[in-house]
Amino acid sequence: MVADRGEPDSKMFAAKGLCYFITDAKGNKVGVPIKASAIYSKPTLSSLEEKFVKNAEQRWRFKTPLKNAIDKAITGVKDADRLVAALKADNIDVVFRRNPERIYGVTFVDHRSMSVFNGSDLGKITVPLICWHASKRRIKTSIAKSKKIKSCLKKRLEK
Repeated sequence: MVADRGEPDSKMFAAKGLCYFITDAKGNKVGVPIKASAIYSKPTLSSLEEKFVKNAEQRWRFKTPLKNAIDKAITGVKDADRLVAALKADNIDVVFRRNPERIYGVTFVDHRSMSVFNGSDLGKITVPLICWHASKRRIKTSIAKSKKIKSCLKKRLEK
């Protein structure tokens, strides 16, 4: 299923309308669209925007427990696969964003609190270490408090 606002110069777009389409396996729209206002729960653009604002304010209370779970999982782990497995046991999924050369980001999906955080939301030092070492298929157990690690990271991130 996909939501569509319509073309930028359309009446529906100007009125902040929203239509839902069923999609096939390839992501192509099929069937007749359903207006958001015709659905019982009214998932209109304005109601969704209100929910996004409210949820954005509330999600930060889940940051510390997630960061603590990640720090706990990293302790004693020597490779990325084991880190992913340790976090999976805590109902946390890890999504590495990568290109052919390297891993450049990580996202954590916490199914317990139903929250999603990019690595950069959780800290500038911990996450680059995870990404850099995951690309080498290793995870360092020291979580970057030393100046040597910080300078090494800085050099690698500048490349």
